[in-house]
Amino acid sequence: MCSYYKYKDVSNIYTETDIINIELNQEYNYNSHIVSNAKIQKYLKDIMLFHIGNNENDSKITYSRLNYEELLDSTINTKADTNSIIANISNHPLTIITVNMDADEYMFKEYTLESKMNIIILEPNSHILFDNLTVYGFINYDFINNEFVDSGTNNSNIYLKIDIPNEYIQLNKTYHDDTPWLEYNEQYSIEQYNKSTDIIENIIYDTSKSNIISIINNNYKHIDALIINLKFSIDNVQSNIENIFKYGEIYNDIINLKNGQSSRFDRNKIALNALPELVCAWMVYESTVIDKWIELKYDNFDRICTIADIPNILHFCLFGIINHVNYFRELYDIPDNLPISVIDMFICKNNNSQSKHRSNTEKTYIILNYKLTTDKGYIKFLGTNGDEVLQNRGDLLVYTSKTEQQKYVTNDESYSLIVLLDITNV
Repeated sequence: MCSYYKYKDVSNIYTETDIINIELNQEYNYNSHIVSNAKIQKYLKDIMLFHIGNNENDSKITYSRLNYEELLDSTINTKADTNSIIANISNHPLTIITVNMDADEYMFKEYTLESKMNIIILEPNSHILFDNLTVYGFINYDFINNEFVDSGTNNSNIYLKIDIPNEYIQLNKTYHDDTPWLEYNEQYSIEQYNKSTDIIENIIYDTSKSNIISIINNNYKHIDALIINLKFSIDNVQSNIENIFKYGEIYNDIINLKNGQSSRFDRNKIALNALPELVCAWMVYESTVIDKWIELKYDNFDRICTIADIPNILHFCLFGIINHVNYFRELYDIPDNLPISVIDMFICKNNNSQSKHRSNTEKTYIILNYKLTTDKGYIKFLGTNGDEVLQNRGDLLVYTSKTEQQKYVTNDESYSLIVLLDITNV
């Protein structure tokens, strides 16, 4: 979240002489009075009075001058209890990218097509108030004039960062005629169609920002808005046409599977003796020794122990199951070029005389269910096919998570190896 404020007195021009006592990237306390220049001191005082409602020289409020070249890298405000202000007092606009990602999401690149991204053109004598969940990316590019900004130009490197504790900020400010700032809210939206998140990664992590420059230059014409909302989406019609051409008619079945409609994947499959009995007994033993059961991760399974927590069988599962993924391809006539992802593997434990009857609202996935014990439990599908399947130890049952309802009944303690496959992310 951020708020944009334009300074009424746009005639103010600041030079290097005005901030000669402020070293680059050196943090100062607001009450240090290091700024001897009257214009800069008044600028800071105006911000304090506007955002905190008084002129208390509290040592918790800090400011620093930002290095223009370092602004070209992405920076994160990691202080959870602080709001940051970026003030542009140079004579050139400063373009800023914001993304709704926190520090961990940014570090591990957890972005999606739903990631909200804004491009903010911060004019001279303007500032932006950020909360602590914003990733900043700065571009030395002026979208208004459609040209790069020369960082060596005189008076183009005067940017201040001011950090104010959250409790000091007035959330409901009253505006008066003598208020030096005007809040700016006009926004413009650009929708960009993509088939992957690659371009988002390029925008956020590539300091050249060439992708976002081309996107805005192609769309930002005769628009005066200084805040641009960039939305990424998939052109489903065009994407479906391309995928049908690439993968064949099976892609229609994938679309139907996603939408809960009839498809070839409704036909449950069973493979007898997919795993040797000794291997099944070994997996059960290793999972009981580890005894790290968790619940409520999936609708259709009770207590599970992830394969990553059972190192003795991890290697076998990672490499041995690949052949069964290929077997799954053959069962449903899936072409080799269609990607199949293993999204999870775990041992599932069902208690004595436990009955389950679930409707599924989870993500669509394919279930490879290997019976590991010799009990007489069975799975009953309560959808249109009405299958009732009794597996022997080592048998593999293949079905989808979108089966309308399913019930697992057992008279003894039962264990299964479950592998979840994703074929819908194409």
